[in-house]
Amino acid sequence: MATLRKISRVWYSDIRVAGRRIIKALSTDRRIAEEKLADLIKQRDAYRHGHAPRDTSWLEFKNRYLDYSRGAKSKFTYFRDKASIVALERLFPITRLSQITPELLEQFKAERHQSNIGHTTINRDLCSIKAMLHRAVDWGYLVPQKWGSVKDFKVTRGRLLFYTANELQRMLGYMKGVWLTACLLGARAGLRRSEMYYLAWGDIDWDRNQLHVCAKEGWDPKDYEQRWIPLEKVLRSHLWARREAIGWVLEDKEGYRPSLSVLSAYFAKIVRKAGLRGGLHTLRHTFASHLAMAGVPLYTISKLLGHSSVQTTEIYSHLHPSTMDEAVKRLPSL
Repeated sequence: MATLRKISRVWYSDIRVAGRRIIKALSTDRRIAEEKLADLIKQRDAYRHGHAPRDTSWLEFKNRYLDYSRGAKSKFTYFRDKASIVALERLFPITRLSQITPELLEQFKAERHQSNIGHTTINRDLCSIKAMLHRAVDWGYLVPQKWGSVKDFKVTRGRLLFYTANELQRMLGYMKGVWLTACLLGARAGLRRSEMYYLAWGDIDWDRNQLHVCAKEGWDPKDYEQRWIPLEKVLRSHLWARREAIGWVLEDKEGYRPSLSVLSAYFAKIVRKAGLRGGLHTLRHTFASHLAMAGVPLYTISKLLGHSSVQTTEIYSHLHPSTMDEAVKRLPSL
């Protein structure tokens, strides 16, 4: 049922569209209010019959969505959204938003697979595009469709790469300055790349022997979670020798502070020089793996890493000495 209600001098709609009750001001003129209510009724009927509320141009919606993504999501996720949209546009000449159906997503998935694109990359693209389509429904551009029927590729998790203590020691021999600092922040505090980059000297509490991962202007930690991490003795000694009153930890005395891209690229070059594989994020795996092998509970490791769920930390469970070995030892003797 759809009705008009007059409150004071303003006419309001009272209607349910896609299961949501819409009560909003339409106009002080009853005739205009009736016309707007008629549009809402058409939208409701379109939802009921599975038709798009309006045939929006792809360009119009894409620009609006990217504006939303830039303002509401992290910089990395925004670029991920842009890359997924570009991948979709390379394969299909989309002009109307309504062209993106579950069938088209299946074709997108198949075409990317035949082009030998990695399954992980395809899954990420599908995730980004599905999120965009669900937002289109929320904004009233599309009716819900079964995009969830387009399944991700099953991806077998490879061997977890981390550095042994000897490999880490060898790598440290090739490091100096901010690169040595980054290496220790990853391997001895488990910091992500952006967390290293935005770590300020003011975030280090020498008295409590802790460093603080917290938001900065224009940057937020992943999942918006702040955390305190105890300073391991080698890391503390290194930071104490370089300590400053203000400024960034990954900044030398000449004011040089490598960008995020340079941080990753140059670090990977040093790793290869040391005869090893991996990159900056491998240091974070190293930190967690060494803790797991030392018997530290997974819940504690998850808190140190800043994981929103301990399930994410379970990739290190096979390294925990009490997890598998103790279970097998409980088998009855023969």
